[in-house]
Amino acid sequence: MRTWTRLALAVLLALPFTLAPLHAADPELTAQQVEKLRKDLDTLRKDMEALKNEMIANSARGARAAEDLREIKDLLQRIISRQEQITRQSGYGPGPLPENGAAPASTGTITLRNRYSTAATVHINGRPYVIEPNRTATIAGVPLGTFNYDVDVDGYGLVQPLRSETLRPNGHEITIFPRIGG
Repeated sequence: MRTWTRLALAVLLALPFTLAPLHAADPELTAQQVEKLRKDLDTLRKDMEALKNEMIANSARGARAAEDLREIKDLLQRIISRQEQITRQSGYGPGPLPENGAAPASTGTITLRNRYSTAATVHINGRPYVIEPNRTATIAGVPLGTFNYDVDVDGYGLVQPLRSETLRPNGHEITIFPRIGG
């Protein structure tokens, strides 16, 4: 509780005891002055009651906040303890072996799509593959990992200089399409 609240309560508690000696010490107090002192005393009693109620309400709010804090700490503790039980599983990797017991695939497929109106030649790891206009070709058995390719289009020359990509088990797609302004 704050210091000013303690002081206010002490003054309010002591005030009723000061009125009787005051009245006895000054017999000249009029009835009006006595009535005013009684009204002041009633006002002080009401203020004291309001302070008491506010103190109780704040105490209740503090108790609720403390309970909420305890619940949050318990929840965090449960999360931490469950975290130790959680196992991580990758969505990638070799996966299960095929039924025949063969090793997982070490090659993948590259799909070539030619959107030009003329034939295109794609050199994959130095080996040329010709794709007719507006056609798609599939190249299977390419080793997984890094591969290099470039693209020549009949009548346009080199449209994609040599670049490196990574072939993964789910494959890779190269789309050859006309580029504007370059």
